[in-house]
Amino acid sequence: MIELSGHPLVDHIDLRAALSFRFAARNWRATIKPVHKLDAVHLEATVRPSGDLMSKIDPAPAICQMLAEELLSNPPPVLAAALNALLRSCMKASGLYVPPEPEFERFDISLIAKHPKIFPGGPRSPDGRGWFFECGPGWANLIDTLCCRIQQRVDGCGLEQVVATHVKEKFGTLRFGFQQGQQDDQRIAGMVEMACAVSAHTCEICGAIGTRITEDSWQRVRCADHRYKSATGI
Repeated sequence: MIELSGHPLVDHIDLRAALSFRFAARNWRATIKPVHKLDAVHLEATVRPSGDLMSKIDPAPAICQMLAEELLSNPPPVLAAALNALLRSCMKASGLYVPPEPEFERFDISLIAKHPKIFPGGPRSPDGRGWFFECGPGWANLIDTLCCRIQQRVDGCGLEQVVATHVKEKFGTLRFGFQQGQQDDQRIAGMVEMACAVSAHTCEICGAIGTRITEDSWQRVRCADHRYKSATGI
């Protein structure tokens, strides 16, 4: 069984991915490159032993070829996400059509139904009307907790109803815009500010503890398991 040693390193400039893994009690090193032929792109892998005394013993070419085929045909989830990003980069560089990522997971539907006063109008319908969250499902509990506390504050103090204007990710963290009529309740503003600060340490994919990373000039918050996954392609 192939066991990755850390995350694959993807070079979107030279278009290649490098990774280390263990197989049969040996350390191996692989390089995967996209190859552009006619109107298609496919991946090619090169595998060599690395990192131990046995690396000086040249393995049979058939073993290296078998491992290369296994990496491409049955990659671990982290590697699969990295290879998908590499293919998209190659297609873009080659001038080929790059299909859009899948739409955001509609976790917002249940939250909108649970907090109808904060999100009036219901979830977005096929005609484009209604609400749609522009962030990943990992922040669902964070948004739910924030909305519960906002509504408790509004109802408990007899304040004007808070209505959200947008819920999205920007520069890697949560952005929760809202309106409150003529009032400006500092407690509610503090709740929103705190939730946005917590999102900077919460994986946008799964909700686990994460860190803010920058990749391809995009900032995002990811845990170790979802570092190379898009919030729109789960």
